[in-house]
Formats: sequence, C-alpha cells, structure tokens
Amino acid sequence: YVRPDSRFIDSSHVELPFSVMQMYQVSDGKPGKASIRLSLILNGKTTVKPQSFEISTIPMTGVIKTGKLKDGDYALRAEVVSGKIVLSSSEQVISISSNLTSRIEKIKTSLESMNTKESSTDIETAKNLLGTLTALSQKQSLETNYNANRILNDAEALIKAVNENREFFDNRRIGQFWLSLKIGGGSVPVRMMIPQTAGKGAPLPLVIAMHGAGGSENLFFDGYGRGVISMLSESRGWLLVAPRGSSGFTPGRAAEIIDAVNRLYPVDRKKVFIVGHSMGASQAVATVQQTPEIFAAVAALGGGGNVKKESKIQDVPFYIGVGSDDFALPNARKLESGLRDSGVKSVRMREYDGVEHLVIVQEALPEVFRFFDEIITGLRNTSK
Repeated sequence: YVRPDSRFIDSSHVELPFSVMQMYQVSDGKPGKASIRLSLILNGKTTVKPQSFEISTIPMTGVIKTGKLKDGDYALRAEVVSGKIVLSSSEQVISISSNLTSRIEKIKTSLESMNTKESSTDIETAKNLLGTLTALSQKQSLETNYNANRILNDAEALIKAVNENREFFDNRRIGQFWLSLKIGGGSVPVRMMIPQTAGKGAPLPLVIAMHGAGGSENLFFDGYGRGVISMLSESRGWLLVAPRGSSGFTPGRAAEIIDAVNRLYPVDRKKVFIVGHSMGASQAVATVQQTPEIFAAVAALGGGGNVKKESKIQDVPFYIGVGSDDFALPNARKLESGLRDSGVKSVRMREYDGVEHLVIVQEALPEVFRFFDEIITGLRNTSK
C-alpha cells in the first residue's frame, strides 16, 4: 500500500514524498516488472500525469513531482502494474490549501476568543474540525478520507457565521458533514448526510445509525458496504446521522440528538428510525426501551441486547438481521425470543446464510430499508 508523507499540504509544495509498505506477508515473490503508478485527479480530471516507480524492495520510498497545484481535494490514484496489466488500484484523498499554517492558526485564535460565547453546534463543530485539520496538517494518517480543503473552508465559514450571529447549517447546506451536536451540557461528534430534499425545508424522516465496537461515526459511511446506508437514505430523501457511540452518546441522549438535528433540519418526528450493528445493535435496543415513543422502528444487525420486562416497546416494530456464520447469532436469537416474550407486536428476523459478523450490515440494509418503507406506508394508510 502507498502511504503519502502527508494527506494535507500547502499549495507552495511542488512534490509529495511517499512510501510503499507491505500490508501483509505473502509466500510468493513480487510479480515480474512490477511498478507503482501514481497520479493526482481533481474533479474527475487528471492534473498530475501518471508517474511510475519500479518496485525493487518493500518498503520503498519515492517522490511525486506535482508542480504547484491549486487548492482542492485531489484523489491520489495508486496502481500496481505488471507489464501492461493493472493488478490493483486504490485511491485516497490528498488535500491542498494555500497559506495552510496561518489559516489553521487563525481558526484556533478565533475559537479562543469565543470562550465567553454560549456554546452551540456551530462552535462545537468548529472545534472538532480544527482538531481534524491540525492532525492532518501534522502528517497524521487518520482513519478515513477527509476532504480537508473543503473542511478548512467550512471551518472558516463557521467562524464567520458565529461572529455575525448567523446559522451556518441551513437548508442550503446539503451533502455530508462532520458535526459536533450540542446537547445538554456537552456535545456528541456525528457524521451527517443531508439529502437534496432538505432544500425544500419540509420535515424529513431521520435514520440514526449506531456503529460497532472499535468503530466511529465514519464506519457506516465508509466501512459497511462502502456507505450503502447513505445511498439508501439519500435516494429516499431521508436525513442520516451517525453518532460516535463511544463519545458522549448514551441511550438517554437519543431524544437530545433528534432535537439537535431538528434545530438544523426539520425532522418528521413520526418517522425516526434507528439502526445498530454489533455493540450499536445493543445500544439501539437499549435506546428504544428507554424512549420507545420517539421511534417508528428499530433494526438490530449482528447483535442483540437484553429486553427488560418493564419495557413499553410492544408497539415498536423490530427487524433483526444476523448471519449464519456470525458469532453474535445466539445473541440475536435471544433478542428475538425476548421481544416476543415481551409482547412486541411486530418482530421480523432473518438469518442470512453464509454471512459473518461484518458483512451482515451491507447484506441486510436493503431489506431493512424496505422494512422502514412498509412502516411509512402503514403510517400513511393510518392517517387516511
């Protein structure tokens, strides 16, 4: 795999050092005449033509001659080539911004001057983005791709909006964003997808996605099935929010998260769904038991959770998805049994043949969303 010296560089740089590392041990030698071919792409157009580097030994190092590039979030395409055959291809984001160090320092100074202001989602988000930008500018390799040039522009615009007492997130702001939602006495880092339909300002259904242990708010967007949940939500015009389950989130705070999202983009309170995987499935089950009145349905994937006898969840529809090769299969079956024993009226469970713990998410999500569609259809029919 290719590791660039930095994923976020100043536009004054005219070259990008990189290293090629071995991802895992193999018994065979390298392919004959193997080389690494690297290029930079912006908005679908190749801006730095492919440059090839022969693979002699691994690890190896090299330098891409970029020349002076304009600000933007580029794709660094890395291809392993043997002769005329491309053996593998991958991409990662390389962000370029002008006056990088001074702009980050200005954001930091501006936030320090806001210590006397009442905290808000905009201020907490700016702090969170500053942390990301600082880490990337210090050559840290974070867990996923960040469009750092866009994030830098957003952070500056956030600061400007706060100083002018304006809201930054409104129905003109659509797409995917990293936010820190202000709730109670703290905040929860989330990743959020706002669909095109939000531009109309009408209340929208909301999906809350709870990731598994060891993951973060990025897992549903970049991990499970390459973000299939985002595509399923966007195609329906639904809001999607993935909280960081290990930072500030507790089952009792779900209502606060919904309120915080609603302050930015109107939420259809009758159409709020929660999906969880593994640890997130347990969190989803616990959340619905604590506040059953705020959820239209819940989906637990690759996990379970204890059902308390005193829970008032009889009217909340449940979908349980688990693989036949999933170590969590006993927990999922226990959840199904507990729900039925508690008198839950609608419990749908499917065991996916030949599927293990991680793949269950991408396998089950299309059916989960059809299940949610049925719930919404039922709500429409009831209202008639």
